[in-house]
Parts: sequence; structure tokens; C-alpha cells
Amino acid sequence: MPRFTHPISWQLTNTDENRPGPTRITMRAEIPVEVEDQSGTWRELVVVIDTGASFSMMRTSLATSLGLAIPVTTSTMPLRTATGLVRDVVRDGEIHLRFLPFPERTFLLKCIFRDTLPTDIPPVLGLHNTLDLLTILFDGTRRPDGFMGCMEFITRDQ
Repeated sequence: MPRFTHPISWQLTNTDENRPGPTRITMRAEIPVEVEDQSGTWRELVVVIDTGASFSMMRTSLATSLGLAIPVTTSTMPLRTATGLVRDVVRDGEIHLRFLPFPERTFLLKCIFRDTLPTDIPPVLGLHNTLDLLTILFDGTRRPDGFMGCMEFITRDQ
């Protein structure tokens, strides 16, 4: 089974920008991928691997700017977010995605396009139908290519 690793990104942050205070390490499981637009062109995008998210999702306006097919039909659904339960207008669609180390291997993922998702929220790969296609392991062991550890992506045989 093809596999690759990608470092977990991190940065040092100060809890209060106005005065010195404790420094925190902020980690994010993000990875560059490519998504296929409606013309067949692959466009690079950074997504966050969110093991707490049921669905893959992105802002409708971002998907539009990338030239992705956006469903016209909308529905309202309850979504549990980090800030609590919200009801939001969504569009149920799909994204055709590939990881940069394996451009020959593509994945068709269900994706929820959210009309009102704030612009500072990155696209997310959630659990639904992602786990059917690949395994993602998190290893916090410090390594030369990953100070805070790495994610290992293992693709299923086709």
C-alpha cells in the first residue's frame, strides 16, 4: 500500500500580545493537496485534517474561487462546531482531491460547502468517506522532518 509522511505544523504563540506571558505551542495537522476544478485543472489548496469533524467542508466562496462545481440546491442542517451547535445553510457536493506525493492517485470525497463559514476557517478533511479511502496515523515522535511529529497517510490498494 502506498504511503507517505507529512510533518505536523507548529508555531510558538504568546497568550497576550500586549504583555509578556506564557508561550504556547500551537499545532495544526495541515497538508497541501490539489483539487480538480471544473475545467480539469488541478489547483493547490491547504487543508486541515480534523479527526473531530464528521464531514469534509469548505467555504462556498473559496470553492467558487477555485472553480469547483457548486451545487445550486441548499439545505439547512445542524452542525456541532468548536463553539457549539449551529444551524447553517449547506450545499452537499464532492471534491476530487489528490495528495502531492501521489499525483497519480485521486480521491472523490463528499464535501459540505458552507455559505456562511468565516474566512479564517480553513478547508477541513473530516471523517465521513475519508476513512473509507485512506488511513491517517498521527505520530508525535520528534524527527528531523517533523519537530512535533508527523502524519502518515496510507492509501488503500485500488
